Amino acid sequence: MSEERHHHHHFHHHKEEEKPVETVEYSETAYTTGSGYGGDGGYNAGYGGDAGYTGGYAEKTEVVSGSNEDEYEKYQKEEKHHKHKEHLGEMGALAAGAFALYEKHEAKKDPEHAHRHKIEEEIAAAAAVGSGGDAHPFCNGDPTEGFTAVPLTERNFLMEKPYDTPLEERYSFVDGVRRMWVYSSDKPLRPDSKTKPRTEIRIRGYDYSSGTWQFEGYGFVPNGTSGANIMQIHRATYPATTLMLRVYGGLLTNYVWTLVEPYVYDRWMRVNVIHDVDANKLTVFIDGVQKMEAEGNGPGVFNFKCGVYTQNYSTYYMESRWRDIRILKKNE
Repeated sequence: MSEERHHHHHFHHHKEEEKPVETVEYSETAYTTGSGYGGDGGYNAGYGGDAGYTGGYAEKTEVVSGSNEDEYEKYQKEEKHHKHKEHLGEMGALAAGAFALYEKHEAKKDPEHAHRHKIEEEIAAAAAVGSGGDAHPFCNGDPTEGFTAVPLTERNFLMEKPYDTPLEERYSFVDGVRRMWVYSSDKPLRPDSKTKPRTEIRIRGYDYSSGTWQFEGYGFVPNGTSGANIMQIHRATYPATTLMLRVYGGLLTNYVWTLVEPYVYDRWMRVNVIHDVDANKLTVFIDGVQKMEAEGNGPGVFNFKCGVYTQNYSTYYMESRWRDIRILKKNE
């Protein structure tokens, strides 16, 4: 069975990166998870793909004995973590809240992982609080009104994928659906790149530095993909992006700290992203409803990208699917 089919709907431990469950630290590999929490021995291997849960739990789950010395060490670590979180501020509210919830539930060492659904609910609630408590603060409307679509051919879809892997092992285009997947152990897009693994479409031929431009596409994220960017506005200069739509445990966020949509797994959603360069303004619509308005990162030369791009605390396997992609420009 090929690697891709083996992981298409199931998550497995990445054995080379296993750590003891009592090791808790702030690092990019401290927990790589099925829905934004848990590491090897934690809430890993819990989710299936389109079919839902796999029903199988990690066989390598460890149970740490509850001696006084162990409890004191855990207390010291927890105290240190809380002090660190006090300095994260509002921008890190979602990430810190999710990690704190993970610590809370992991400490119980529940061998049956019976709290999985409860954790998801709490993370979603924490995200809503971090974004002001209202996941739907804006109005309905057709985001493409006043815009004109530019012509696109396959030449405009430039693929970026692990440099040592054939494209057909990370990308398919069947019946109008562009499916992209990647593993956290994959290589970057170039041998000299320091970036994390990705399989992305970069829209070529329509880089822009002024005016108002729009990306439209229907996106689908299978249950279990987490810690992945699925759409971004890339720029040629630092900072490298002005918007990144990421998925953490079913939440769609801009970077980490702004909730855009509370649950996106296993459904097609219409995604419209409008970038007014001159006003330095970004607007995101999901299914025709405006969900976010924010400032950009200033002037530059920009392009649109979509697919899967590994971020912190990612699952081992990540996937997104896209169809009916359009690029539009605001009428003068």
